[in-house]
Amino acid sequence: MPSGVGRMPDQEGLEMTDHELQRRQILGAVGAVGLLLVAATPRLAWAQAPAWEFFIPQPREFSRIRRVVPPTMAVEFGGRRVDPGAGWPKLSEDERAAVRAIQPAPLPADDEPVYPRVGLKPLIERLRVVRGPVGQPLRVYVQIDQYGAPEQIAIDGPVSKQFTHEMLGLLRDAAFKPGTCGGKACTRVFAMDLVYLGEEG
Repeated sequence: MPSGVGRMPDQEGLEMTDHELQRRQILGAVGAVGLLLVAATPRLAWAQAPAWEFFIPQPREFSRIRRVVPPTMAVEFGGRRVDPGAGWPKLSEDERAAVRAIQPAPLPADDEPVYPRVGLKPLIERLRVVRGPVGQPLRVYVQIDQYGAPEQIAIDGPVSKQFTHEMLGLLRDAAFKPGTCGGKACTRVFAMDLVYLGEEG
């Protein structure tokens, strides 16, 4: 399997204080007990479902009137949208609870999940090159290391291997706030739902 795509760790053992042992355990989980989400959906169902894809947006006709371009993608957490301009510290308690609720492993009350460092807006802008069935959420899991860098990705939905590779490339240099384990930055998996809103209009 290509490095960086497909399997996610189960988050167990992240409370270990020794960084190297923690790292090895995470990498071991990727090969031993991780869930291959990309392969979890039957091929027949995928063949019948509308596919997600990357595309090149067509340039609009020149205009002297500056207008606000509406987003083509939303990021949700189990059907709940949060303030896209707020980083983790500025989210409301209800918004934080929504983010926590879909993460792949329970979080102790004193630990934090991974979250885009300055909020969802930059991520949503990047996603303008992605489209899929309108209004149908696509669950994406991104493993983020203790420095806030994306390492691996898995997608639960009707996507190709090429789409998964391109999504990892799109997120490769995105800035994330790392999650914490025992109050210290650690490697965790960030889950989010992408919802395509349709063409710009």
